Amino acid sequence: SPEALVYTDMDGIVLEVNKRFEELFGYELEETRGKHIEKILTNCSTQILVSDCIFSDLESIAKKKNNKLISVSVSVTLNQVNEQTTGKIFLLNDITNRKASETVNNVLYNISRAANSDISLTQLYPVIREELGTVIDTTNFYIALFDKEKNKLYFPYYADETGERDENFVISKYSDSDNIFHYIFRTGESLLLNYNKYKRMIDRGDFNSCDVITNKQVWLGVPLKIENKIIGSMILQSYIDPNLYSKKDIKLMQFVSQQLATAIERKQAEEKLKIS
Repeated sequence: SPEALVYTDMDGIVLEVNKRFEELFGYELEETRGKHIEKILTNCSTQILVSDCIFSDLESIAKKKNNKLISVSVSVTLNQVNEQTTGKIFLLNDITNRKASETVNNVLYNISRAANSDISLTQLYPVIREELGTVIDTTNFYIALFDKEKNKLYFPYYADETGERDENFVISKYSDSDNIFHYIFRTGESLLLNYNKYKRMIDRGDFNSCDVITNKQVWLGVPLKIENKIIGSMILQSYIDPNLYSKKDIKLMQFVSQQLATAIERKQAEEKLKIS
């Protein structure tokens, strides 16, 4: 069965579970039998587990044996034997991927709506970081734009846990005209860099190191593009978790960067009109 099944008596004591339940939650049958279902499906809504009602597809969170939380859809029906009600059957479906996809779509919608609203860029940047932060770690988040006239990068918005919240910190750290921000601007490439790849690219002369890099760090950066013109970059980094970002996060960042680049172009054009 694609559904994880738990058979209990009317008091919620587990009598039987199927193979899918064992696979999904990591418990052997003998670990569950004789225990109350609340002891097995921890974190799951108590109202769902102790209700005397029959219901379908109620959503909840449940904890696996390894303590990982998953989203589940729960249905409950009565177990009838010879027209006698002998207990309850819990049917559980893992909907974690679906819920994650819904969350991402919601984030992208909120960012798109904010980018197309009449708020200023100064107001838009923290909205993007906050929205992105619901699906990806944005503790260290940088938006860098390139000023062609001055031939240098500036940082209209950033957050960095190692420095003060002022642009001088970032400017001093990333003022080198051949660092990772400039590389993305120069090449238009999206980058996911762990320590080894970062070091290889530095040794190859692709860009210069901004500071001392450790094997705990990871970078994820995407260009800000308007058609084929690159106007800057958006970067995330972690100082402590080299596995924090993955390739699937690049697509998310690329979509957001498109929204941001379009908003920057439009709002800068509006500012010029006001000035003229």
